[in-house]
Amino acid sequence: MGRESSADLLAASLIDPLTIPAVYLKPDGVIIHHNTAWVDWISHDPTPIFGPNICSLIHSSQQHAFMKRLTPHGLTAGDGCVFRTTHKGRSIWFTAVGGVDKWNTGILGLVVPSRSCDMQPDGYQPQSCFWSEVIDNLPDGFWSYDRTLAQSFRSDAWFELRGLSKTNRDDTSRTRQLASIHPDDLPNVIQATRALLRNGICDVQFRERHANGHWINVRSQGRVTERNANGKPMRLIGTDSNVTKLHETQSSLDQLKTLEMRWQFAMDSELHGLWDVDFATNKRYYSEGWRFIRGLGGSHRDYMNTEEFLDNIHPLDRGAVVMRVNAVDRGDIDEFFDEFRVRHTDGRWIWVLSRGQVISRGKDGQPTRLIGTDTDITRVKQLGNEYDDVAKRLELAVKSSGIGVWEFDMEAQSVVWDEQMYEIYGITDPEKKRSPTVWEEHLHPDDKDEAITASLAFLQDRTDYDLSYRIIREDGETRYLRSTGHHFIDAHGTPKLIGIICDLTREHEQASALRAANAKTVEQNTALEAARADMEYQSNHDALTGLPNRRKLEAYLNDARQRRIANNMRSAVLHIDLDRFKQINDTLGHAAGDAVLKHVADILSSAATPNSIVARVGGDEFAVFLDHAPRDAVLGYWARDLIQAAKHPFIYEGHECRLGFSIGIAVDETAELDDSALFSNADLALYQAKAEGRGQMHFYSPGLKSAARARRQCADDMIIGLEQGQFQCVYQPQYACSTLEIVGAEALVRWDHPTRGRLAPDAFLDVAEDLDIVAKIDQVVFERALEDSKKWRASGKHVPQISVNVSAKRLLDPMLAMRISHLADEEQRFAFELLESVFLDDADANLSTNLACIRNLGISIEVDDFGTGHASMVGLLNLQPDRLKIDRQLVMPLVRSQRQRRLVASIIEIGHVLGIAVVAEGVETQEHVDVLASLGCDYLQGYGLARPMSAADLQELLPEL
Repeated sequence: MGRESSADLLAASLIDPLTIPAVYLKPDGVIIHHNTAWVDWISHDPTPIFGPNICSLIHSSQQHAFMKRLTPHGLTAGDGCVFRTTHKGRSIWFTAVGGVDKWNTGILGLVVPSRSCDMQPDGYQPQSCFWSEVIDNLPDGFWSYDRTLAQSFRSDAWFELRGLSKTNRDDTSRTRQLASIHPDDLPNVIQATRALLRNGICDVQFRERHANGHWINVRSQGRVTERNANGKPMRLIGTDSNVTKLHETQSSLDQLKTLEMRWQFAMDSELHGLWDVDFATNKRYYSEGWRFIRGLGGSHRDYMNTEEFLDNIHPLDRGAVVMRVNAVDRGDIDEFFDEFRVRHTDGRWIWVLSRGQVISRGKDGQPTRLIGTDTDITRVKQLGNEYDDVAKRLELAVKSSGIGVWEFDMEAQSVVWDEQMYEIYGITDPEKKRSPTVWEEHLHPDDKDEAITASLAFLQDRTDYDLSYRIIREDGETRYLRSTGHHFIDAHGTPKLIGIICDLTREHEQASALRAANAKTVEQNTALEAARADMEYQSNHDALTGLPNRRKLEAYLNDARQRRIANNMRSAVLHIDLDRFKQINDTLGHAAGDAVLKHVADILSSAATPNSIVARVGGDEFAVFLDHAPRDAVLGYWARDLIQAAKHPFIYEGHECRLGFSIGIAVDETAELDDSALFSNADLALYQAKAEGRGQMHFYSPGLKSAARARRQCADDMIIGLEQGQFQCVYQPQYACSTLEIVGAEALVRWDHPTRGRLAPDAFLDVAEDLDIVAKIDQVVFERALEDSKKWRASGKHVPQISVNVSAKRLLDPMLAMRISHLADEEQRFAFELLESVFLDDADANLSTNLACIRNLGISIEVDDFGTGHASMVGLLNLQPDRLKIDRQLVMPLVRSQRQRRLVASIIEIGHVLGIAVVAEGVETQEHVDVLASLGCDYLQGYGLARPMSAADLQELLPEL
C-alpha cells in the first residue's frame, strides 16, 4: 500500500466520524478530503469539495495570515490560529488547528467556532497538539497499534466507553481485554481479529463487561494502515462504539413486533375477532377471526349496517342489545360489554361476548367510530350450563340422601345450616332457625356435655371434625347423628369449618338388630361347634367299640414319631385280625358280631400298656402300637397272651362264641422306618400268620418281601390291562329315600384280570396309587360311563345322574379341565365323588381352580365316605358340595345304636342347613331304610337295595325317557 493511499485511509478513518468540521489538505492548501460537518459549516452544496484551495474560503483580510501559518509542517507545527470567514451569510471567527501526517504528504485540520467574538488571533493559546484535538473530539473510542514500535494507544473515549478510570487504564493488556469479553462472543472476536490481519479490515459486534459489572454491546471497526515489504500488517487503527442502546432499541422493537404478532394471532383465532366501524367514512373492518366465529367464508359478505347486525341476533337477546346501542347513541356510555347469541351461517346459535369502545363522536354527540372485539363463548356457556346441571343434581342428591350441610365461621363464631339440617332436626319455626344455640338445645341430655367438649376441642386444635351423638327433635323423636367437618380458608381469608350431618338412626336400628342376630348366630355356632366336636370325636373313634380309629392312630403315630427319632426309641406294631368273626356274624347276626367286637376291644384295652395305643383299623382288624417296645421275646409272650385271652369263650344271649386272633408283629429298632413302612411290615407278618393257620402270631422278617414281588407283578399286569382295555364299569343304583325310585347310579371300576378274574378296587387300588395311574383309571371309568349313557338314551332309557369317583391326585392336576371338557355331555348329568380326605380347610390353588372348572362344565360335586376323614365345617363351607355321602361304617350300626343314630341325624341336619343333599351308604336292611327316612335322609345306596351290576343289567331297571 502506498503512502498516499495510507494517508487517505487515515484521513477517512479520523475525520469522517467527527461532528466538528474537519478537512485534509495538501501542503499547498488544496483540499483532498473533508467530512459532512465541513460541508454544513461552509454552507456549500453537499457535493464533495475536492480541488479548491482552502484560502478561497477564508476572509480576504485573513488569507495572508492563514497562508503564512500554513507550512509543510502544518499550522505552525500544530498550534491553533484564529481566523474569520463568512458562515451562512454572516462573518464569524473560527479557530483552525492543523498538523502534518506521518508521511508529510498532507495536513489534517479542524475548524472550531470561537466562543467569543472579541477573541483576537494573538490571544488564543491552545492546550494540546493537533492529534490530541482530533482524537479527543472523536465521539467513539479510538485505538491504534504500531507493531514496529510495539506501542498501543487508546483514547479517553475508549476508556469512558468501558467505565474505566485513569487509575486503571494501565491494565489494558490484550489478555485482560479478551477476558472481559462475553464467553459466547469471544470466538467471533478472535475470528474478526484474524480477518483484520489477513484482509486489512474488520467490523465485529460483541458483549463486553463494563467496569460496574453489567454487559455493554460494542461495535469495533478496524483497518490496517501500513504493511511491510512482506505484506505483514505493521500499523492498525480503529474505533469502538457503544451500541447497547441500539441493541436495546432493536430488542424492544422485536418484542413489540412479537406482541403485535401475538395480538393479531389472538384476534384472528377461532375464538376472537376484531371489528372497527367508522360511521364518518362508512367503512367497516372485520378481522378473519370475527368472520370465522360467524362462519363467514369468502362467499359471505360482512354486515353492512346496524339493522343487518341486529337481525342476526337471537330474538330473546335482541332487546338487550338494542338498549345498549341506544345508550351508546345517546352518549350515556362510551364502553359496552354484552353477551348475546348470534346466528351462525350453518343455522345454529353461538354465544358471543362483545366488548366495544367509542373512539370519537361528532358535533351532534353521535359516535363516529367504534372499535371492539368479539369472543366466541359458546363452549363457556355450555360448561356453565353443565355446571348448573351438576349443581342441581348435587343439590338433589344431597337432599335425597338426607345429608345436612353446615358451615361455621370461626371468626364470627356463627353457623349457617341448609334446609336439610332443619329438616333433620324437625325445626320449622323461623325464630328457632335463627337461634344461635339451636344445636346445643337439641342435644340429647346424656350426650350434651361430651358433644360440646369434643366440639370445642376440634375447634381449638384445628383438626378434622368427627362426632357422633343423639338429638331430640322438635317432635320428641330421638335421632342418632354423625357430624364430620374439615377446616378451610375461604376466598376472603376467613378460617371456616364446613361439614355434613348424616342421620344414622336407621343404621343404628339395623345394627341393633344385627347384634341380636349375631348373638343368635353365636348360639347356633356354639351348638354347631359342639356337634362338630362330637363329630370330630366320632371321626377319630370307632362308634361301636369306642376305640381310636385309623385316623386317630395315624395322628398319634405322627406325634410320637418325633419322640422316637429324638430318643432313638424302639417301637412295634401288632396288627390283629379276628378269626372266625365272619361265621359268628353270619350265624348269630350283626348284633352278635358287634358284641364280639366290643369284647375284643375290652381284651386289647385291658392288656394295653401306658406307652401303647389300641385302635380299630378295619371291620375285624385292630392294631396296637407301642412307643417303648420291649424285646422280641417279651412281645411274643404278650402276643401269645392276647391269643389265649381271645380263645376264652364269649357268651352272647346264651350262645357260646369262640374266636381267635391272628397277629402280625413289626419292629422298628432305630426309628428309621416311617409309619407306613412299619404298618406295611406288620401287614406282611399278619398275612404270614394267617397263612400258617389261625390263632398264630408272626414277626416280620425280610423274607416276607416276596409279597412285594407279588405287588410288582400286579403293577405290571395293571399297566398291560390299561393298554388292553381290561378295566370295565359296573353300576350301583341310588334311590330316593322317600319313593325308592332310581335317582342315579355310582360308576364303579372292575378289573377283568386274565388269570385272577374280575377284581374289585380293593385288590388293586393300592398298587394303582403306587403307580400313579389312578387318574387314568378314573378317566377310563368316566369315558365308559359316558358311552353307556349314550347307549341307554338310544334305547329309550335314562339315568338322572351318574356319580364317578375322582382321586385326590387327579383333582390337583392342572390339566384336568382340559382333559374332560371335550367329554362333557349336556344331556347326561355327572357328579364327581371326592373322598373326604381330599379336601382341607386350606385348599390347594389347583384344587380350587379345578373344582370351579368342573362346576362350569355342569358336573356336580359330592363328598364320599363322609365321617371317616378329617373334613371340618370350614372345609364344607369352602367346598360347598352338592351332596355328601355318609360312610357305611356310620350307617350300618345306626339301627342298633341310638348314639350312632344321633350322629347320623346331626350329619343330615348339617347338610340340610348348608343346602347339601345327603346320601347314606351301606343300606343293608329295610330297617336301615326306615330309620334313614325318619331322619330326613335324601338318597340311599347299599347292598340291601341293589348290588353293583353291569350296564346291561342296570338298563333293565332304568325308567323310560
